[in-house]
This record gives sequence, C-alpha cells and structure tokens, in this order.
Amino acid sequence: MPDDSRKSSLEAIAQPEGLLRSACTECHRRKQKCNRQWPCNNCQKRKVADQCRFRDDFKADSSDDAWSASVEVKRKRDQAGQDDDSDSDVGDVLEAIGYSRLHLLTKLDHDSGSTKPSEQYRLDPKNSAQLQRALDVLPPRHVVDCLVQSFLDVVNFYYYIVYPPYFSKEYARWWDDYTKGRTCGVQWTCLLLMVCACSVQHVDGQLRAKIESDVGESVKELTQKYHDAARELHSAIPVGHGHVYTVQYLLHSCYWFKAEARFAECWQVLGAVVREAQMIDLHKKPEGQLPGFELEMKRRLWCIVDSWDWLVSSLLARPMLIDRAECDVGLPSLTLEDYPASPMLHLKLQSELVSLIFKRFGPPKILTEPDEIRDYQAILEGFMKAFPPEYALDHPNTPANQDLPWIALHRHYMHTCTLSIALGPFRGYMAKSMKRSTAPPVDLEFRETGIDYALRLMEAVHRFFEYVWTRDTTFHFVPFCIFDTAALLCSVIIHAEDGVVPRREEVIGSIARAFATLKKLRTATNTAKAPYDVLRRLIKKLPSTAGMQATDAHKKRRFDQPPGGNGAIPVPAAARLPSSQLTQIAPAPAQVLAQPAQHALPVDQYQPYNNLPPVVPGRMQAGQQPLMPFPQDIHDHRFQNYTYAQQLNPTAPNGQPWPGDVISSIQSFTDGQPQFEMGWQTISEAELGDLAMLWNWQSLNLGFTTNPIYQSREQT
Repeated sequence: MPDDSRKSSLEAIAQPEGLLRSACTECHRRKQKCNRQWPCNNCQKRKVADQCRFRDDFKADSSDDAWSASVEVKRKRDQAGQDDDSDSDVGDVLEAIGYSRLHLLTKLDHDSGSTKPSEQYRLDPKNSAQLQRALDVLPPRHVVDCLVQSFLDVVNFYYYIVYPPYFSKEYARWWDDYTKGRTCGVQWTCLLLMVCACSVQHVDGQLRAKIESDVGESVKELTQKYHDAARELHSAIPVGHGHVYTVQYLLHSCYWFKAEARFAECWQVLGAVVREAQMIDLHKKPEGQLPGFELEMKRRLWCIVDSWDWLVSSLLARPMLIDRAECDVGLPSLTLEDYPASPMLHLKLQSELVSLIFKRFGPPKILTEPDEIRDYQAILEGFMKAFPPEYALDHPNTPANQDLPWIALHRHYMHTCTLSIALGPFRGYMAKSMKRSTAPPVDLEFRETGIDYALRLMEAVHRFFEYVWTRDTTFHFVPFCIFDTAALLCSVIIHAEDGVVPRREEVIGSIARAFATLKKLRTATNTAKAPYDVLRRLIKKLPSTAGMQATDAHKKRRFDQPPGGNGAIPVPAAARLPSSQLTQIAPAPAQVLAQPAQHALPVDQYQPYNNLPPVVPGRMQAGQQPLMPFPQDIHDHRFQNYTYAQQLNPTAPNGQPWPGDVISSIQSFTDGQPQFEMGWQTISEAELGDLAMLWNWQSLNLGFTTNPIYQSREQT
C-alpha cells in the first residue's frame, strides 16, 4: 500500500492530544515504556492490541460502548440507578417516535456529543421459547468448538467480519453465562448460530465426516438448520435494539445466501445490513472521543458494509443502498495484526477505490463523455499500479507469504474485481456496430481498449478459477465472470460489420477457453449450466472468420507450455500490453465477487487442474480437430470424481478429437456465410434461471428476449 495511504489512515485515528497523553494502562501497569500511539508497541508485541487503552480515552466511558461486555454494562447501569428519569434525554424521545439520532432535532440537547451506547437484548431461556429452540438446535459443545475453530481458521479470512481475539473472548463468556444459567445476549447468540451455519458450508472432508457422525445429520441439512434458527431468533429482538453483533450476524447471513447462490435473498439481507449499521451510526465519525480499539472496529465493520454494497449492487444491477455523501467515519488503520498484509487489506483497498470513483463521478452511472472515461481510466490505472507488493498485478510478492493463506485468494480477488471495474465504461463500445472505415476514431479507440481489458480480465479470472478449483466445489461469481467476459467478446465479433476485430486470434482463443471451462463446470454446479448453454448458442451464431482480418500487432505470438507438467496444448504467453494501452481504463462497478465454494474436498479425491484449455488457431480450417487436455465423455454428476488425464502426443496436428457439440460450435467460426440473425426466443427465463438476474444481456444488443427485471427498472 502507498505510504501516503498508510499515513493518512494512522493520522485518522490519532487522538487530538496524542502528544500529551500518558502511557497506556497496560504499559503503566507493567512499568514499561510506551510509544503512546494506539496500538502501542508493547501491546502489539504481546498480541493484545485490543486491550491497549489510554486514560484519556475514558473521557468517553469505554465500558458503555457497543463493543464492551454487555453484562458489565448492565451492572454499572444498575448501580447508577434511575435518578435522572425525570430529565429524560430529548434525543431518546425523538428517536422513539421515528427520528434518527443524526436528525437536527435530536442534536438540540446534545451537550457532549457522545454516542448513545448500545446494549444487547438479553433473554432467559426459561422464559423465552424462541431462545430455547435456538439453543436446542446447537450441537454439543465439542462440535461447536470444532465449527468455531474451523470458521476462524478458514471462513473468517474471506472477509474478516469478526476480529478473532475479541470473538474468542466473547465466545468463552457466552458459554460461561449459558452453563451457569444466566441470561443470554440474543444478538450474540444469533451471531454464533450464523457462524456455525457458515462454517458447516466450508468444512473439509475429514471434519465433515466427524460432524455428520456425531450429530447424525448431513452438513447440507445442518447449515440450513443453523441458518433458519438464527433468523427465527433474530425476529425476537424488538425494534430499536441495534448492535454491532447484529450487523456481523446479518453480514454472515448475506455471505451464506451468496454461497448458496441465492442472490435475491443476498440482496435483501444486504439492505438490512446497511440499515442496521446506519441505525448505530457506524458510518459517522463519532462526535465524542472513542477509544482506539472501538473506533478501529467501527471503521472495519463499515468498510466491509461499504464494499459489499458496491459489489453486490453492481453485480445484480441494483441501485446503491448507501449515500456516501453522508459517510465520514474514515478507513481502518489495520495495525492490530502483525502481518505483512492484513486479512482486511483487500476490502480496505476496495473501499478506497469506491471512494475515489464516488468523489469524481458520484454514484455508479454510465459514462458517455470521452473525457470522463479517460479520467476514470487514469484513476483505475493509478490505483492498480499502487497495489501493495503482495497484490501487485505483475510479479507479486508471493514466495515469502505461503504461510498466510488468505493472501493468494485476496490477490486473485483484487485482480479480477479491479479489472472488471476498469472494463465497465468500454462495454458499450464493445456492443456497438462498427465499420473501421466509418466509425468515429474515439469509438474504435475505446473498443480496442475494452478488448485489451477483457482479455486481461479473462486471464485474471482463469487464474482465480485455477486457484479455487481444487479447494472448493461452488464458486458462483467466478464462472459467471468467465461467461460474462466471453459473451462480451462475442459481442465484439458480432458487431464488427466489416469483420475487422483487433487482436482477433486472442479474442477467439479466449472465447474457446471460456467455453471449455464452462463445459467442465456445467455438471459440477448448477450456476454454470445456464451460462454454458447460452455461450454455446452464442458461439453458434458467430459469423465466419473467413472475412476477418488480423489488424493487431499481437497476431504472431510465442507460445509457452502450460504449468501442468507434461504440457498438453500450446497456450499463448501472457500478453503484456504496450505502455500506451496501460493508461486506458473506465467506469462501472465491479461485476464479480470472490466467492469461496461450499465444501472443501480431500486432496486425494482429485487430481489438480493444471492444464489450461486450448486456444483456437486464428485460421483453423473446417474439420480440423483441436486438442482437449481433459477427457471428453464425463457423465458422473459428482464434482468430486472429476479427473483430468494427460493425452498421448498432445502436440500432434490431428490429436484427440473434440466432442461433436464443440466441433459444431467451433466450426461456426470458419464455415458458411456471416450469420447476424440473433432472434433467440427459444431461451426462456426458466432456462436462464439466476442468470436472468445477474446478466444484463440488453447491454450487449444480442437479440435476447426482454428481461423483465431491467424492463421494470427502465419504466421507473
């Protein structure tokens, strides 16, 4: 990360009287020298940064904030008594009738500007049937311990929604309250159930067998059971009892729906997340002084909410939920963990990018002015060049970080997401009918830039795919991004009226590679079946390549062997764009989320997928038989049984034949006259399934039937 960004983040959390503050309470107790910056050097070294407190911070009573133990808060308030009932807070009264605490009227009686403390809603299982039913759903303690540990070791690193040291302390405190018959915090109980639901989604084969043996139910049944129990218990919380645990619970629920490929529910829960976060003022800078740890946790949680709003809204083509003009809480410092790259760094970078785009262009919109597109392009290029070494686009710092498993996942996520955002403004030019002799120069320029970014995105998303292939069995947004980019490249060929397409050979090869990948995935996950069917029909509608002319400087390329040992098919070497093209990019929200899949598989159940799909030659003759680096006839519906065998004589000109449907699809590149008739009334909404929600085919002008989702949005 750039030094300026780190400096600004640290300055943002610095206390106004930092130069005059005394040592933190822990250093003072241990009689150690403190550097008087939160978190201090000694607390970081002892890995207790969450316990680092400065006496000046207690001007705003740290025991009464949303992150403090609710039992202690309750006891202190009980001791304080009810002496000031007659002078009730005017803000509380106004809030009770519906006004936000940020409203002008609620600030009339604010003397200190302190934030209203948040307390858990507590229930006794003996008196609450809903709480008792939720507790009955939980498995035995040793199973819950396994699930929580698996969650902290694997799932939590995807988005780092909970801070592990604090979560572990609250987990131990909750079990102590439960076993001793005390009242339980409902918000935290909901969070625990949802953590169990998400953890079960991602257990490995060994832990899965153990859990199913101990509990007597399948993991698929258990994850649904825990999720339903958490949602039912959450309904028992009265309106107005906002809490950070509720925000974390809802974020995990949103993540759970996303992992289940239930995108409509994911969007709905995200709306609840944003409203809950706004109710407890996560998006606002505290008017009073807040201890460093609480402020950092507040900023981290809002950073996640902000990033998800941008990504999920753009992916589903829905309006943004957050008005960023009202947000001033700032970005987290990420100094609590002693890692070269924080598990939350990718989300902070994403939030920084969202802020840069919003400050210049406002909410997501279609940019039409060339100057605006070039400005957006410059923002994205500068942002990508400033990636920290671990996430660099070229030659990332990977060897020394193999012991930090989240870095590779987040690097692929950042590359795919950022390139998808960069491609956005050029999509319209890639779906526009053009002739080189008559099209305006700016249209041709932006079409070529879009092709460059689409090819880079296809490379990035395939690297992402190859990374998660052996680790997960569902990765819904990755195959969608592969399909979406391939469909966009098909649109370029279809709308080139004179057959002139820049980097034609690479475009055709990229489409063929996407088709081969989706073909493998169509029996492994339902979310890949519809994209495969649509792309197959789209390829059949492509015009012949006989009239196309290679006009790019990339036609003659050297080939490298794929990273799969023996090497099956020649694959183009990674393209390095000329410096003149590296400065071209534009606006539109991201169209892909990193989605870890459902159930990790034991290593001995598959062979790693190392060979890349083939590239179709630019001038392949009709009837020529390309090679496939994987078996042709795979009928087993279980993804776990997929294997990829090496072919004999992989470089022979006439090697193993493609399946019939692939040959017929590829021959559409080479046989017959150009076919521009695109009436696809045979594709129904039922066939498209969730793809109808995810894919905006109208923007590509491919002749599909009208999507009612976008039709209704246009009418409004």
